[in-house]
Amino acid sequence: FFFFQAEDGIRDFCLSRGLGDVYKRQIVRQLPDAGEEKVSPIILEVTREMWPLVEVLFDKFQNSLAITEKLCQFVKHCMRALGKQFVDFLLPFFNCVTRNYQIKPLSSYLYAVEFSVTVFGKHEEFDQILKTILEFMCQRTSNDLNSIHQMEENPELTEDFFGMLTRYLRYSPRILINSEVLPLTCQMALFGIGIDHAEAARSLYAFIEMLFIVCRLNDQSNSQNQGYQRAIQLLREQFGQQYFSKLIDALIEDPPTKVREYIFDVFYAALENFQPLIFTWIQNSLTHVPVDILTDIEKNNFLKKVQEHDKETKEPTLTLLEQFAYRCKQSKLR
Repeated sequence: FFFFQAEDGIRDFCLSRGLGDVYKRQIVRQLPDAGEEKVSPIILEVTREMWPLVEVLFDKFQNSLAITEKLCQFVKHCMRALGKQFVDFLLPFFNCVTRNYQIKPLSSYLYAVEFSVTVFGKHEEFDQILKTILEFMCQRTSNDLNSIHQMEENPELTEDFFGMLTRYLRYSPRILINSEVLPLTCQMALFGIGIDHAEAARSLYAFIEMLFIVCRLNDQSNSQNQGYQRAIQLLREQFGQQYFSKLIDALIEDPPTKVREYIFDVFYAALENFQPLIFTWIQNSLTHVPVDILTDIEKNNFLKKVQEHDKETKEPTLTLLEQFAYRCKQSKLR
């Protein structure tokens, strides 16, 4: 029926024979970005004619990761080409996702929902539908990612799940911040701290990093919004300390270099957005660092240097964290 090819990170598709040379020239060779030029009525019409078959294929091959991924790629390109004009297909697509993800949670669905936030997240009239699909995806995924062991066994699901959450925070933070699943997502992130799979770790730590950026402690605009106040309270009273205790533990275990850099990014985000609380979290987290890594005097010096963190330059903080990571590595080699 159709097939996809990956090139430079953008997956394109070719329609089957029978649509005619005009369709092929205007659609197959290049799908325009809806934000760059006027949407072709031909693209809209072809999407409308093909959509019933797409839904049938989603249901028929609900257990096939390969086919589901190709179908989600097709939807992504339709969404990308049509922009807001994809709205007629958005609810049917989310119904399809809900129906099939409930049976088998394939990571492709998470990525497709993630991309929909890019297109529709900046328009508040779509907040409710994006919030509904978000809450469903989070609740269903929590059954499969409720421990670091499960996340290590399902790295692609982990990567795309936290990728979806991060996309919400980047494009429409108000939706996740005001949703009922925010505490659940924070708890799932806590479960995953310490994961060594590079791509899953990048996605998970990016989510925690964005939480600290979006929920800035002393931001006056946040103080006027109950949802943001609730999110800040979650970090202040529950998850902030737990995150940093586990982040320090993760560094002690000497993770791969890339993963270590993702952890450093979380430190930067908290240092720039959650002072002075971050200093208390780090101080408490250092208490269980073994003395062969840092002595009590070195822990006090570490905290003093952290408190001197300069938002204009990350170099001193980076050097400090790298020195700590080196001590952790040396401890593991003993």
